[in-house]
Amino acid sequence: MTAPGIPSSPALTDISQSIDRDHLNRLIANSGNDCMLVLSADGRIQQVGESTQRLLELSDPAQLHGVNWLSIWEAPERAAVRDAIIGARQGKTVRFSAFGYTLKRTPKWWDIVVSLVDSPGGTPKLLLAVVRDVTELHLREQQIRELNSQLEQRVEQRTQDLIRANYQLHNALLQVRDLYDHAPCGYLSLDRQGCFVEANQTTWRWLGLVQSEAISERDKLAFHSLLSPSDADRFDSLYRWVLAGHKTEEEAFDISRKDGSFFTALINATPVLDFEGRFVNCRMSMVDITARRQAETALQRINNDLEQAIRERSSALVESEERFRLMVEGIADYGIYFTDANGCITSWSTSAQSLHGYHAQEALGQDLSQVMGIAGVPQDGDAPPLSPLAQARSQGHYEAYDWVKRKDGSRFWGHSVIMPLRDATRPDDQQLLGFACLVHDLSEIRKTQDLQQNLNAELEHRVQERTQQLKAVNAELESFSYTVSHDLRAPLRHIHHYIEMGMDAANGPEGVQALAPFLNHVLTSTHHMGKLIDGLLDLARLGRTALREMPVPMGELVQELVKVQHAQAQRGPDGQMTSGVNRVEWVVATDWPTVPCDPVLVRQVWNNLLSNALKYSRKRDKVRIEVGTRRRDDGLAEFFVSDNGVGFDPKFREKLFGMFQRLHSETEFEGTGIGLALTRKIVERHGGSIWAEGEKNVGCTISFTLPLISRSI
Repeated sequence: MTAPGIPSSPALTDISQSIDRDHLNRLIANSGNDCMLVLSADGRIQQVGESTQRLLELSDPAQLHGVNWLSIWEAPERAAVRDAIIGARQGKTVRFSAFGYTLKRTPKWWDIVVSLVDSPGGTPKLLLAVVRDVTELHLREQQIRELNSQLEQRVEQRTQDLIRANYQLHNALLQVRDLYDHAPCGYLSLDRQGCFVEANQTTWRWLGLVQSEAISERDKLAFHSLLSPSDADRFDSLYRWVLAGHKTEEEAFDISRKDGSFFTALINATPVLDFEGRFVNCRMSMVDITARRQAETALQRINNDLEQAIRERSSALVESEERFRLMVEGIADYGIYFTDANGCITSWSTSAQSLHGYHAQEALGQDLSQVMGIAGVPQDGDAPPLSPLAQARSQGHYEAYDWVKRKDGSRFWGHSVIMPLRDATRPDDQQLLGFACLVHDLSEIRKTQDLQQNLNAELEHRVQERTQQLKAVNAELESFSYTVSHDLRAPLRHIHHYIEMGMDAANGPEGVQALAPFLNHVLTSTHHMGKLIDGLLDLARLGRTALREMPVPMGELVQELVKVQHAQAQRGPDGQMTSGVNRVEWVVATDWPTVPCDPVLVRQVWNNLLSNALKYSRKRDKVRIEVGTRRRDDGLAEFFVSDNGVGFDPKFREKLFGMFQRLHSETEFEGTGIGLALTRKIVERHGGSIWAEGEKNVGCTISFTLPLISRSI
């Protein structure tokens, strides 16, 4: 047996020569890296070289002396070894490769040469076996064979991939052309003179022409000849801009058909330049917006009717209507892209990138449902929703109007269409190649519909608000009528009574001097009546005066008013300092919010509450008044004034804020009963609320809220 690729050595080639025992001993001693074994004619080991001990991992060379060489080989290799011994006895030099183990069971590949070295009288006596370790070389050859095999498989696989890719590219081009011709937009190309070079079927269908009528070898149709004179001049100006290498924005033109009728289209033009920046042709897209213009006109008419109805209901609605303007922009672009049969995106157009916000490298390979963000189709019963791709596969198409989410998280109202693409060359099995997806942004139309609903809802809401306002006004008028007929009449009765008594007294023995006490009573009644009239005027002016909101640091305002009230509490009715100036304890919070409000009116609220707290607590030996604020989570700021005064019976809580409603007689505490009614009116005009808590002879706490965010008044 031979081992191809195994290099020979002088020691191996010299073995075939007959040598004496001394020569043999020298050869064994100088064998280097080769393992040399001297065998008897029947294959028993007689002598080994020094390198044999190392190569065969022997602890003692004597281990092999007299051992049958065949016995140290595994069964599969023994036949080759036996044949080599037989051949050597016949005078042949036999070379072969074999796998075996060292005495320490280390696997090795060996290159072996066996030859006859001593045959006295023609009888074989000694054989020489030269064994070389070729394990590393054998492993390298095996690796090379495996690499060659893998390379051949990869070449075959790559060849098949290229064949399939060419096939798919061909089909994709056919599909793109079909979509181009049947797209809902018109696409056309013009030369430098503005004449037709190419157009899709949608364009010819809109114009009522066939391609041969517009493009021939002798003549080409000029695009501006399809426009009205005014539009033709405008288009020529626009086209000069395109010839200069600039892209145009969308502009509307009225275009004539073959039958003389017109349709309105939005046109966008983009120049195509060569590598040197020279004009090649112009690519134009055209969108028919005739129906949209009609819808805009109808929508404008509806809006005008709604606005007129709102003006008739309330003049206050006129200012707020300025916030609602309908802006209908040009029709949105169409996003067109393709997927494979599993729904993974394989083609991503620029229009799709503009619509969805994903770049091509982000979208390619992604699942369609992740990019489109559309829900499945509900099924009957408890069956799970049918995915858009599954419906398109089973029913031939999928179509839905739904919200579509962009990459940045924003949404648009889209008309989504998914169509299965099948192999046109194999009509029998209808093999599914993938899907074509078309998404149209209809956000403007959705906004218009939502706006109509919002206008109707807002109109109803404002009518309800105005109704509630009228009810409140009627309630105030009833209260005012009662006040005029009752509270204002009481001072008049007093005046009339005291005048009659004064006249009787003047006719008595004291004469005119007896009038003095009665005139004092008359003056007191007129003074009280004047206060009542002033309170009514303040209340009436408050309903007519517009609020002048501005940010008010509430802490600064309260600190200022507390100082004023404290100074007044230290003076008597004659303006002189009173004893016990320190008997009023003020507890004022330090952390106050800034509130948008009318500073003049809110100052009046605090003045009323602080003065009431002092008035109704003055009979206490030690007066304690607490002024503060509480935190809330509903967008309102809450404030309170608490005292340890006479308090009130909780069952009369609602009467506190009624006009001319008093829980204490005027002999106990002076006043008209208008202050808290005015306070409630101011707070409610700011959008807040006010309430009271207290207990008789314990004290009272008045709390109110104001919005932290400015509102339209």
